[in-house]
Amino acid sequence: MNLGIRAVLHTARKWKKTLLVFCLLLAITTLVLSGLAIADAQEEQSEELRGVTGASFTVNANNGYTLQPVTDEMIEEIAAIDGVEAYNTSQWTIVNLYNQDTLMKGTDEREYVADLFYGSGCFDSEYSPLFLSGALRLTEGRHVTDGNGGIILYEGLADKYGLSLGDTLEVKNGNPDDPLVECEIVGLFEVIADDDDEQATMARPSTFYDYEEYIFVDMDTMSAISTPYTASEGNGITSVDFFVSDAAKLESIVQEVQNSTSIDWNSYYITVNNEVYERISSSIADTATLVTTLIVVITVVSMVLIILILSMSIRSRKRETGILLAVGIAKPAVILQYVLETLLIAVVAFPLAYLSSKQVAGTLGTLFGKAAENVIVTPEHFMLVAIVGGFLLVAAVLVSMGLCVVALGAGMTYYTWSNVKEPLTAEESPASPVTVAKSPTLDTAKAQREQMSNDDGEAPDPTPAQEAKTTETKTTSEQKTTEKSTAKAQQTAAVTYVYPVTGETVMPYSVDKAVYDPTLDQYRTNDTLCIAAEAGTEVKAAADGTVAEIKEDEESGRTLVLEHADGTRTTYGPLAADGMAKKGDTVKQGQTVGKLDQPTKYQAALGSHLVFAMEVNGERVDPTKKLEK
Repeated sequence: MNLGIRAVLHTARKWKKTLLVFCLLLAITTLVLSGLAIADAQEEQSEELRGVTGASFTVNANNGYTLQPVTDEMIEEIAAIDGVEAYNTSQWTIVNLYNQDTLMKGTDEREYVADLFYGSGCFDSEYSPLFLSGALRLTEGRHVTDGNGGIILYEGLADKYGLSLGDTLEVKNGNPDDPLVECEIVGLFEVIADDDDEQATMARPSTFYDYEEYIFVDMDTMSAISTPYTASEGNGITSVDFFVSDAAKLESIVQEVQNSTSIDWNSYYITVNNEVYERISSSIADTATLVTTLIVVITVVSMVLIILILSMSIRSRKRETGILLAVGIAKPAVILQYVLETLLIAVVAFPLAYLSSKQVAGTLGTLFGKAAENVIVTPEHFMLVAIVGGFLLVAAVLVSMGLCVVALGAGMTYYTWSNVKEPLTAEESPASPVTVAKSPTLDTAKAQREQMSNDDGEAPDPTPAQEAKTTETKTTSEQKTTEKSTAKAQQTAAVTYVYPVTGETVMPYSVDKAVYDPTLDQYRTNDTLCIAAEAGTEVKAAADGTVAEIKEDEESGRTLVLEHADGTRTTYGPLAADGMAKKGDTVKQGQTVGKLDQPTKYQAALGSHLVFAMEVNGERVDPTKKLEK
């Protein structure tokens, strides 16, 4: 009887073991095939995402009042770079909206901004970063384009005032003498992704407005609204959005643009608009890692289980193995029989797993945020799992060879000694004497077990002297802990803060009420305290502390962060590099931590000043409430 027939007969005879291995292989293979299909769907989603998230970068003039706009030559040069798919030019201004002479108000009820809206003029609103990124979605009507204008506004604002498509609004820049421009409502949008996590910054005035306060108009309407403020020369364009075909290449494209020597980058700056792609791609990467980890864990666990099952099977077949060897069947043939027995089960389990995975992969995919119809188990997945799975099963048998060799030797010994009828004669006995170790008696074995139990068990009860020493050590430790806690509490309670420089407040801390910003020429909130001081002025530590961080900030420049005993963090900027304290330095109250540098371009109109901030538990607080005169 050849080994193939023996393998089939053994598989049928040991049907319980066969069924166990079959169910295990069926479940594992189904999960692995489904995991591969989910991973492929994840990759396809990532590739699709890279082309449709509206990833872009914006070339801006240094501020909204520059007489040096983005030129047509610059636009053409940047648009010609490989990877730039399209571009859209837009202008912005702060406007008032009138509905039949009624001044409209948005959802922001803060004083000074309740009746203001952020107006964006564009050649094609469909290419606005907010629409491309999915933060906003057009629900009714159409987009505004060059030559086919109108106004698009938030659907909640339209419901508030009973407006619909085709109605007319009047728009003006905000000053009493500015002209009123009539606009027909051609579209309504809804807000998909809010901007609560976007840090308000003077570099981007739009961040001071909720998306519900945005409106979109065509460039002709924007020009009519902004006529009193339009520069006499140039095209008046202060920013251009360039869209890339692959969001993953955005950084390299921006770097190539910045390397252009024909553009004076002292007059322009670039902002990158890929927030949605970063959020979604990060989520996709995390999901892909999770899927891959699950596949690996399932495979490893299944291999361990299969090895255990095969090992137990081999151990139980010592007599059978010995008989096969005794009748002249070679060891490799016996091992090959074990391999064939396992592969016969896999031949049935793998195709059934392929069919079952087609049914369950979509359902499992929904657990990872994938549409069921996008999770498809392909023949390529099956071929991969069949080939790799076959090799792993062979490896599982070979890993069991340690026990297999023992089983082969034990089987041969069993067969030989079971067929010996008479004891060996002197001539048949080995020539050299054999020393047989004496077996321990029951009492000896019991004593050894008790000794091992004492060695490995619990320690003997402590003596009275040891107990007294332990109690003394514990009391001393508790006293030291109490003393440290008391000292720390006293240190925390003693922290006081003084002004880091002497000077007038040029912009106060104000997060509940908008204050005037001369750099932007508009009202905004401010979570820092701006104190006037000449460049080169020594900046003192407000209290004892440690330099926790030194960073570059676009508004406050080179900024130093001190951490104090009560957990408060104070920040100082902009500071000159020379003579500045280093990270990890411990400073005392009133000690110089650096010298004041020139203000950044985002706060230039305030003159030379220190940007001072105070943070408690991660929240900015009013420094004037803690500073002592």
